[in-house]
Amino acid sequence: MALRTAIFRTEKTNERQTDMEPGVVKPYLLSGRRYTDGIELEAAGQLSADWQIFAGVALMDPVIAEITNPQRKYQEGNLPDNAPRYTANLWTTYQIDGNWKVGGGFNAMGKRYTNLDNIVNLPGYVRWDAMAEWSHRDVSVQLNVYNLFDTDHYEGLYQGFTLPGTQRSARLSASYKFN
Repeated sequence: MALRTAIFRTEKTNERQTDMEPGVVKPYLLSGRRYTDGIELEAAGQLSADWQIFAGVALMDPVIAEITNPQRKYQEGNLPDNAPRYTANLWTTYQIDGNWKVGGGFNAMGKRYTNLDNIVNLPGYVRWDAMAEWSHRDVSVQLNVYNLFDTDHYEGLYQGFTLPGTQRSARLSASYKFN
């Protein structure tokens, strides 16, 4: 089993942003300063000869520290847009016998605000995935199912719109190893 941790602070100074007012797009301006303090924990390894696991969690405290626009000073102390307080993931596989392997896990993300006013947010989510694989000698067939429970979620956040996450989907693949 391998364990890893990181304690971090990231800072952004004078990021270019569009100064938006409802219905008015203004030129780019420098945004001031923001930072994120956090801790990340990861584990990866084999729990037994047949069972593997990969897991991680990041806990973050993102903050807008300084706004250069005097009319927006009230946003200081808010969370930056698209900055969750946590992310987490888990993936595990189990070799049932010489031919069959199954696996599953999740990706999770906390809520994210859509703007610096911190009024509207994208909700947090947990998305589950699964897989099954059959292999024999040099041939393998694998079925992956993504978003197993068809959870509504959002992958991306951009100025004025969000990118919905993929609905339940599946992929069947086959491979042959040449020796």
